[in-house]
Amino acid sequence: MYGFLLFLSLIVLPAGAARALPEAIAEAEAPLPDSLRIVVIGSSTAAGFGASTTDSAWVWRYRDYLTQLNPAYAVVNLAVGGYSTYQLQPDSFVTPDGRPRVDTLHNITRALALHPSAVIVNLPSNDAASNFSILEQTENYERLAAEAARAKVPMWVCTTQPRDLSEAKRQNLITMRDWIRGRFADNTLDFWTGLAREDGTIDPKFDSGDGIHFNDDGHAALFVRVRESAIPDRLEQITWIAAAEPTSFDIAIYPNPAREHATLRLRMQSAGTVRISVQDLLGREMLRERERYAPAGDVFTRLQLSQLPSGMYLCVVQSPEGSALQRLLVTN
Repeated sequence: MYGFLLFLSLIVLPAGAARALPEAIAEAEAPLPDSLRIVVIGSSTAAGFGASTTDSAWVWRYRDYLTQLNPAYAVVNLAVGGYSTYQLQPDSFVTPDGRPRVDTLHNITRALALHPSAVIVNLPSNDAASNFSILEQTENYERLAAEAARAKVPMWVCTTQPRDLSEAKRQNLITMRDWIRGRFADNTLDFWTGLAREDGTIDPKFDSGDGIHFNDDGHAALFVRVRESAIPDRLEQITWIAAAEPTSFDIAIYPNPAREHATLRLRMQSAGTVRISVQDLLGREMLRERERYAPAGDVFTRLQLSQLPSGMYLCVVQSPEGSALQRLLVTN
């Protein structure tokens, strides 16, 4: 692991820009806000690692794009190489033993103190690399979302990114990728699709050479996805991300704790195809149920747990409308 590289950058926008306006800007019909400040928090990708020059990194490309929209627009980059969800927690968070401490100069509290129009969270892979559990990560993201909601600031969340890790850690990345997509929905920035190989490693076309960071082409692709999310246009349409709640379904498991088997109940608000899996706390898939069509209403599935060793697991249910997690204690 590389060391923590402090990379605090207040990006000052120039009065003009040399690049021509993209056609999409010229044709935009929705009125844009008169002022805009976006704060980016996260780790090395947002801090510009992998790019050949600072101007090639996605945050700086996005800054230049916003400058062309309006010279008064600003981006503040608080990202620090090597950081995880823990360093970004609010000032009031009590760090568990053995976990990185909150950095009050680069966390969500600091970001919100800058009175942003929106916050972007970009945490590619350090949680998985450090073997932080899925539960830890999801709870940390929920805490960030809750802070932004209290401040009534919209928050966009980047998915995890591919990385040349062990198979178990890559499964952790994939599980978190899917959870972020389901949890943050239209406020998700997809930093995975088209940049990863099927096994979760970086596509060599976008690898800067270390198996961790994207090269200039990769950063360019990330910039396009942030640009296409149309954050300035959408600020009038959304306020903030609400607290977590079921999308089209909720789940319950009984008995819990369970031994050889358990019953999973899905309460579907609308019909759809669902995928059910049981994973360990690092996101490794231990049991997978066949994809099935679930009608609206209550749906019951029997989980065979006899082959699982005793321990805590996650039952993960995914559908096109989102995903849900439920803890499951197995006592075989």
